[in-house]
Amino acid sequence: MSAIKLDTSRSEKAAALQAALEENVIGQKRAVDSLVRAHEIVLAGISDPHRPLLTVLFLGPTGVGKTELAKTLAKALGLTGLTRIDCAEFRERHTLLNLIGSPKSYVGYSDGPRLQQAKIDRYQTTDCKVNVVLFDEVEKAHPEFTNILLGLLDSGHLNLSDGETDFTKTIIILTSNLSSRETSALIHNSNIGFHSEHEDRKALDDEIWKVSKGAVAKFFRPELVNRIDKIISFHSLSSASMRQILALELKSIQERLFNAQHIVTIRCTSAAKDWLLQNGTSEVYGARELKRLLERKVVAPLASILANKAVEPGDRIVIDARNPDAKDLVFLRKKGQLLKRVKEAIKQQKPDFPLLVPEPLPTCDYSPYFDPEWSPT
Repeated sequence: MSAIKLDTSRSEKAAALQAALEENVIGQKRAVDSLVRAHEIVLAGISDPHRPLLTVLFLGPTGVGKTELAKTLAKALGLTGLTRIDCAEFRERHTLLNLIGSPKSYVGYSDGPRLQQAKIDRYQTTDCKVNVVLFDEVEKAHPEFTNILLGLLDSGHLNLSDGETDFTKTIIILTSNLSSRETSALIHNSNIGFHSEHEDRKALDDEIWKVSKGAVAKFFRPELVNRIDKIISFHSLSSASMRQILALELKSIQERLFNAQHIVTIRCTSAAKDWLLQNGTSEVYGARELKRLLERKVVAPLASILANKAVEPGDRIVIDARNPDAKDLVFLRKKGQLLKRVKEAIKQQKPDFPLLVPEPLPTCDYSPYFDPEWSPT
């Protein structure tokens, strides 16, 4: 009898899943790798038939991609979405009835439980008959919420007021910001800093992992921890990762414009990107601070420009920063001949022209939107 040599390389499906996750979740390669390895049991079809397909706990500071990874996983599996339960909504004991259902004749009975079978199945497609249920910031729920989790994790089923929900074809993802104060203090007091690419960042992330894991052991009951298949650590984001996230967010804004049938393209200069990163990066809030800044300083002005019909179809909007200390960005109009190409790109859903160009602007005639002498005509 010969020993079987284990092949540590990825299967085709696992490799495709990892590529899809890494494309959209920036700076968390180790977390993505851990999730894919855990999911290989599901791909092999040898999960315990009496429990959920997979139960994982995402640990790490806020704004580093925990919720985003859960959403990306659901999309990569072929689902149209996931069931997200914001555990902060269930701080009070009576609110737990919204999850499992109120008794007959009680207020809320007609609405049905949040964990009703039909509600968690609604994101399935013909190609994907599994579910992803995300319990976000699980530590914020009432302590008795743990009993609900224990029930569904132990048997793969949960009794509700109007029946039973089967979780044996479901991936359960828990996220937690436990020890967020301690991890923020570690980042703030370290000599590495948010913007550093210092090689000792790994040592900082290892320390964050130890603190987070210790907090889990103190906060969660042992019987719950023992039912979690994998605890996955997320580390702090580097400046290089934040720059990649900015590129993805700008691309998303462009897609939002196209989806709303605004036939204009946007282009963010290097100076504007540096300004956004300088004003939108935070040790405490991670990428969330950048997203909030983009909504205030990019999306809101774009909405005003479009509402006032300050651009014409086919134009390009150039976003620039006059200096690093400026309070706001400058929006410029470049009259373009892009209408035909943009319409074709929308039709094909595969733009063949660069939406985001990092190089300096070429020499041409730009009209600043907020110049009082400028007119859209």
